[in-house]
Amino acid sequence: MAQRIERKIARLPAAFDIEKHADRLAAWVKQSAVFGPDWDLQSVSVDERTVTAIRRNAVTEVTETTVRSRPRKLLGLPRGTKPGDADKYAAEYADTFPDFFMTKFDPYLLQATITKMSAEEVRCRDAVAGALGVKPWDVQVFAHRGGGFDLELPPTYTPSKHDDKLAEVATTIVGRPGWFVRTQPAKLTAQIVPAELPSFEKAYPYPTLGRLRPKSLSDSLQLPLGMRLGGPGEPNDQLEFDFDGTPGALVSGTAGSGKSVTVNALIFGALQRGWELVVVDVPHKAIDYEWVKPYVRRNGFGCASKAASLTALKLVYEEGQRRAGMLAEHGVQKWQELPADVRAANPLILVVMDEVTGLFASDPIPKALPKDHPERIEAEQHAMETDLLKMVTAKIPAEMRFVGIRIILATQMAQANTGISVPLKTNLANRVLQGANPSKSARGHALNDPDAAPHIPEWIRADKGQSRGVGVAELEGQTPCVFKSFYASTDSYLQALEQLQAPKTATPEPTAAQIDKYVPRLDDGLDEDGDPRPQLAEPTKRFGAKKRALEDWEIDPATGKPLTGFAKANAARHQLGGA
Repeated sequence: MAQRIERKIARLPAAFDIEKHADRLAAWVKQSAVFGPDWDLQSVSVDERTVTAIRRNAVTEVTETTVRSRPRKLLGLPRGTKPGDADKYAAEYADTFPDFFMTKFDPYLLQATITKMSAEEVRCRDAVAGALGVKPWDVQVFAHRGGGFDLELPPTYTPSKHDDKLAEVATTIVGRPGWFVRTQPAKLTAQIVPAELPSFEKAYPYPTLGRLRPKSLSDSLQLPLGMRLGGPGEPNDQLEFDFDGTPGALVSGTAGSGKSVTVNALIFGALQRGWELVVVDVPHKAIDYEWVKPYVRRNGFGCASKAASLTALKLVYEEGQRRAGMLAEHGVQKWQELPADVRAANPLILVVMDEVTGLFASDPIPKALPKDHPERIEAEQHAMETDLLKMVTAKIPAEMRFVGIRIILATQMAQANTGISVPLKTNLANRVLQGANPSKSARGHALNDPDAAPHIPEWIRADKGQSRGVGVAELEGQTPCVFKSFYASTDSYLQALEQLQAPKTATPEPTAAQIDKYVPRLDDGLDEDGDPRPQLAEPTKRFGAKKRALEDWEIDPATGKPLTGFAKANAARHQLGGA
């Protein structure tokens, strides 16, 4: 500890009488504009009429004391220093000590610290201080040799208020896009870390096409979906769809978005793990699933017509009812609790419904035509099949999860006016939206919480290779993320299924007899009075339309005659458990 003594000599005012006013000299020194409160009277020269005052400054210098290999000096401040003097002293020290900058200012302890800093550290410190709204010496910055900075933050730092501003400093002022900030709010520390922008490869091959040996039942319920985009400074990792406790998912995306690639990956993953498969699609798009047709569950390829689609789903629903009885026999609550051999004999079933909007669409009924006109009957038949298809589709996720049936609905649009009802969407809480740049409306309809779900980063959208096959996933139990689907050609999937000796079926499509059984017909050859009507030419292909014994629900209990038209359709709805 050393003292620096300043001396100053000043003439006394002409009116000042030394003999009379000697006792007031000390007070005059402290009050005069020449000296001030920091000065003390030392001596008086009567002959020269001058007064000498001194000011003592305690100066503590620890020269070349270091902090993180940086020289540092501790300086004393004069008595009476106020917090508002900080800028003055910071400028004074910068002029007096080249390359040193004030890093601490404590007027109450009468101490200031100056530290030698590089130009990069000064620039970073000033930028961080500006972002936090504090003085530069309230922030401590230490540069890393390999790039980046360690920060010591002031007590006023608040993550919710300041993190976005710190990120902007990292990416636009002291670094570049990809750099990020890692904070420890409890310790008031942070790091600005150099990194590259998270990115995707042009393609990610399906992880393994060979035989799997799941370590547990839980593993057999996980289907690979794609690669999840890593966070700041984190690598990409594999994203898996956990079908353990969920009834299924809603996959949305316009044509060319990669929706089919995603669905194909899930289909192969299910077959690879020994699941059974049911595919339902509109006829003109069925070609997309011809590759997997031999591997569906028996009578599970319902793509030739809406009646075939309805039949395939009713067969699945009927299987679910059978399994419900099986669970009761074993005294368990869900498929996963069955004995291993029983599960093996009754594997999980994955139902894939593509082009749901088309499946749920029906033409208006031409009510101006007579009720027995073939085109009106055809429209009514089509509308009834559509209504029944919607009902069975909604019942599968609502009722069949516990028996080991899962469903994936794939659609270009997920609005309620396309037939995808709110209750159906509610039961499919897992959401996938394919496409690099979906509209705000598409996000709103496809995702549960579009505001919380991430967007595809701009640099990925702008890169044709990276953007192909990307999407946003909201999966139960996982943080919403950006991902890129796994890819393999259908030929590769087929070759793998052959090598795995996956089970095939000789009858993939519903039979005519099954369609006749599960799909009510409105033109069974009887008019509204129950009398035979002239045979009408069938306007569209019919599956299994032939004479058969009517079931009880098809008979009007009041007249004993067969039901027809909408009376029959309503009876069919009640038979399925509809309202």
